[in-house]
Amino acid sequence: MENNRRKNLIKYVIPTILSNVCFLLFTIVDALYILTTIGGVTIVAIRLGRGDDEGANKAFMHALVGTLTIVVILCLVGACLTDPVLKLLGADGVYHDLAREYLFWYSVFIIPAGLSVTMQGFCRNDGSPILVSVAVVISTLCNIFGDWYLIFPKQMGMSGAAIATGISQTIAFLIVLSHFLRKKGKAAYWEIQTGGRVV
Repeated sequence: MENNRRKNLIKYVIPTILSNVCFLLFTIVDALYILTTIGGVTIVAIRLGRGDDEGANKAFMHALVGTLTIVVILCLVGACLTDPVLKLLGADGVYHDLAREYLFWYSVFIIPAGLSVTMQGFCRNDGSPILVSVAVVISTLCNIFGDWYLIFPKQMGMSGAAIATGISQTIAFLIVLSHFLRKKGKAAYWEIQTGGRVV
């Protein structure tokens, strides 16, 4: 009887707690991205409405640098301190190994993933909502195919799932980045110069 209770505890309670903690962490990280994205997009829209292109560019760059700082820290912590993070979250045994695979590989891709979220907001604000939709749809399809291909034919398990997610988010980032590299839209992002330097 005692063994059955212990097995049920391991089988149901621990995974549930771990998933809830991971969901909370996911929500916190999302909030960090949203903080720099929504705030930056709002300020840029206000400044563009006032005709302050230089101020809009500065707000865009500040939001971009803020996001980049956050994701670089998360990348280093997730990739270099994977085991301590998982111990802090309470993962052990077989769950530790599975979570370790996913956390490490997702952390490797967290920089383009975070930048993708931020750039989508600015791209949409800069008159290219269709491009953002295309990026999201293509990214989702790539993730679905990548999950299937890496988990089943390639037998890569959790690491395959994380890599598929990371690659799909990187693709979304590159699609949205093309808007700014081609200098499309009404904003003066990356184009405003002061003394020969990009502000």
